[in-house]
Amino acid sequence: KAQNTSPLFEDGRAARSQLAGTFAMEDDHLVLEDPGYYTGKEGGEYLTELPMTVTRELLERGRQRYVISCAPCHGYDGAGNGTVNQRAQSLQTAGWIPPSNLHQEYIAIQPKGQLFESISVGIRNMPGYSKSVTTEDRWAIVAYLEALGGTQESGARKLWGAAPVVEEGAVDESPLVAKGRELYMSKTCVACH
Repeated sequence: KAQNTSPLFEDGRAARSQLAGTFAMEDDHLVLEDPGYYTGKEGGEYLTELPMTVTRELLERGRQRYVISCAPCHGYDGAGNGTVNQRAQSLQTAGWIPPSNLHQEYIAIQPKGQLFESISVGIRNMPGYSKSVTTEDRWAIVAYLEALGGTQESGARKLWGAAPVVEEGAVDESPLVAKGRELYMSKTCVACH
């Protein structure tokens, strides 16, 4: 179980952290070919931009992967109140550490490579997803997190660098914004938000 304890290790955690400076043997040639893409770092520095072009397809793939791998703990909106957290809170599970609200400033200002690294190798009690989520899909999740940050209050939009929301009736020629507005209305997001 996630965040399970074990008397076998001194720190009491059953899940073990990846050893610093190591990676799976099957990936070693890939990391050497394009370290930024596979590690989120180049020359010891985190990438500040995504190593691919952001497309509608990439964002949709990121949304799908986020819903599967991240939303159970972080929630659909990224606020940290997913169903796993809600259940743990209702059971008053001892030692449960709630997942981070992904709209907090310290997360929103992280370089994209650092977010990728956190998803890949884990952070604090969150396990790494490098073995269950492909490299491209982890980058897609990072792209989606930026878009998700743009749905929050204006302060979060500024932190994540997302474009401001266009008010209904305002002129905006962007097909992506028009499609977003259409989905917002057709998927009944507007009912709550």
